[in-house]
Amino acid sequence: MFTILIEELSRKTDDIMLDITHGFRSQPFFAAACIQYVQSINPGHANIRVVYAEYKPQPAQSPIWELTTFLDVLAWSRDLMLMLRTGQAGGIVRSTDAINKSLMKRWRDGGRAGRQPRALGLLKRDLEAFSGDLTTIRTGSLLIGRSRGQHSSAEQLVETLDATRPEIAEHLPALLPVLDQLRAMAGPLQTRGHGLGSMQGQQALIALARLYRSMGRYSEAISVVREGWISYGGSDAAAGPGWRAYRREERQAQETRWSSEVGDIRRTVQEVRNDIQHAGFQSQPKEPAWFNARLDALLERWQETVDAVPVTLSPDSAAPAYWMTRAPITNAQYRRAVTAGVCGQPAGRHAERLMDPQYAHHPVVQVTRADACAYASWVGGRLPTDAEWTWAAQGSDGRRWPWGNQRHDETRANCRPHGPGGTTPVGAYPQGVSPHHMVDMAGNVWEWVADGAYVVRGGAFYCDAATTGIAARLIYGADTSGYHIGFRVVWDRLDAERMDPHPAPDR
Repeated sequence: MFTILIEELSRKTDDIMLDITHGFRSQPFFAAACIQYVQSINPGHANIRVVYAEYKPQPAQSPIWELTTFLDVLAWSRDLMLMLRTGQAGGIVRSTDAINKSLMKRWRDGGRAGRQPRALGLLKRDLEAFSGDLTTIRTGSLLIGRSRGQHSSAEQLVETLDATRPEIAEHLPALLPVLDQLRAMAGPLQTRGHGLGSMQGQQALIALARLYRSMGRYSEAISVVREGWISYGGSDAAAGPGWRAYRREERQAQETRWSSEVGDIRRTVQEVRNDIQHAGFQSQPKEPAWFNARLDALLERWQETVDAVPVTLSPDSAAPAYWMTRAPITNAQYRRAVTAGVCGQPAGRHAERLMDPQYAHHPVVQVTRADACAYASWVGGRLPTDAEWTWAAQGSDGRRWPWGNQRHDETRANCRPHGPGGTTPVGAYPQGVSPHHMVDMAGNVWEWVADGAYVVRGGAFYCDAATTGIAARLIYGADTSGYHIGFRVVWDRLDAERMDPHPAPDR
């Protein structure tokens, strides 16, 4: 039966309608499987419709149901998986258009009752723009927009996905998990109006390079590593591609500074780029593992550089300023202290992640308060006081959570019920930043502070909304460690050499 259906469907060139009214047992399943197979190997095939009528043995009119929308949902899911793996949106744009037309037809056939479906038409437009920027590496329009104040294609897509959600929930709730995966792809690429040289811009660039890396697109990944890292700390004139303020001479000066500061990194980047651009035309072409190792090492170094820059905090004009790490200390940072013999090797649940490259940018856990103090002293700092931690998380307006008083959702913090049930890389929730642009001050891991009876702050991945609020505190013994406790560091003055005393070696 499967072979006969495949041959029949493949032979047709005009529109096809399958009536499965008299189908029973396996026949409807075979019909759906054959349609999916034909549409997968020949996306440009003629339109296929499926109908089902209520079977009545006596002469009477039977209601007929149009089931084609379910095929469209399956095609949409299939095409989305292709986009998530490749960045190509041609298939999903066609599927979105088909679903939109199907919903419009259903709305018209139903007497135009209720709201007219509109959101999917906007989603089609924004998917096309996002994919176009992603596949052609249009970094400026993808991450910061074509001019200051304009939405980037990543931000526009996220905004449209959020606007589309109620309409999808009403008409096609089965698509919601698929939309969530698409949002997870575009969400980390938002810069929220900040330039590429800023902390937010750098985190978005790193996320973009990691996205290309996960797709196996090494040429794009190494290009973003190079151009993104050069942009670090740059003004709009040096790091605003496509903007009116952008100046070629400023970009060249920025590149010269970067090259002089990170010579070993520049050499590794150049080595990878040259090998790719020459398509392996050399006596000993590099293996894929070679590219993976170097890209991972470069991404780790870049992430460490960005994470290590502290944020300046000053509660009032009378009090001296202090500097705090923007994120909790990561496994990659703490590992250097363990290697140097300054801190002990963490023990217990998830302690093995310290040496696992996959968790390099997750917060270090299983550290006692003494371990945290030893690391902080090694880099010339200390643990924050309870008041310093609160100011960094809350600012002056008394907000309940770092981002404000809005309730939790899956975009703001790693905690229950939306989180993955374990730690995530620091900075993975950019919409949950504090007024001072601190990340992960709600959820992910509890954090040691210096005063009080061995207090930890901020909540962890297993906590709910109440226990990740700024006011939440827990008291632990000084020798306690756990798979949910980390820390960050404060400095009373900046000393770049002490802050990063042992740079990671060239790999």
